Amino acid sequence: MAPTKALYLLRPRFVAISDGYVRKLLGIGERQFPGTPKGHGARAVAVQREIRKLGRKNEGALTELHTYANEYANRYGADLLKSKEVTDSRRPMCLSKARVLDILIWAEGAVHDPTPNSEWCRWYNQELGS
Repeated sequence: MAPTKALYLLRPRFVAISDGYVRKLLGIGERQFPGTPKGHGARAVAVQREIRKLGRKNEGALTELHTYANEYANRYGADLLKSKEVTDSRRPMCLSKARVLDILIWAEGAVHDPTPNSEWCRWYNQELGS
């Protein structure tokens, strides 16, 4: 996971973050890849492929979410700059489409996992009016 996170920071539009949770939700089994550097690379490539497939299947919605998230970050960032409250820890960042998908995968898993996150479930059910 650490190498893909570091690579994501260098090339966010090119590298998807590959961690065990995301691989599980994408249906990429751990046993498919041996625990060697070559196996880790193959596993990261498998995540890349699945993220691309998911992105292509949902291109319209993904583009809309990506645009909205980055427009919001830019508006919020401009407000912070005006208020002179910007610090490195509060500086908004732009998200790549791969990162938007990563966030959506995590959120989906938080609600629909066999051991769901209770806070996410409460929010999700409120949003759906359940």
